[in-house]
Amino acid sequence: MRRSQLIRLSSQGKTAAEIAALWEMGRKVSYKALKELMADLVVVFEPEERAKCLCRGEEMACKWESRYPSVAKMLRDGLEDCLAVLDFPEHHRRRLQSTNMLENLMRRLKKRSRVVGVFPSRSSCDRLLGAQLIEVHEKWSAEERTYFNMKNVDLSKVPVRIRAAA
Repeated sequence: MRRSQLIRLSSQGKTAAEIAALWEMGRKVSYKALKELMADLVVVFEPEERAKCLCRGEEMACKWESRYPSVAKMLRDGLEDCLAVLDFPEHHRRRLQSTNMLENLMRRLKKRSRVVGVFPSRSSCDRLLGAQLIEVHEKWSAEERTYFNMKNVDLSKVPVRIRAAA
């Protein structure tokens, strides 16, 4: 898959997990079958309901199993993980489609660890990065406009695994 194709997919609202899945599956097929595979995957990720996505994913796995069994296996094993974003409320999904927040945090941690150069021990690295993470958490907690506002979410409609994190 080319970089231009990935940029187009990210602009279409695909999550990072979906793009990673597309990338990995694209590496498992021949160049001639790549266009057909991508078209099928777009259809799988199109619906907003988990059950429909899973049903379409199973249909696609059956279709591709004879030609590329590794694609079918990957689809069956990893589709559920790619659909984790559907468990969140509608207004949170848009923010989850971008990895900007995570990339920003990783850049900040990398910047701080490069200043030190070589750490005397693993625990000293853990302390420095832990202090940075605590600082970021305090900053996020003190913000007036939170990135994910769970106060206006009806928790009875949210799956149990997400309610525990909120």
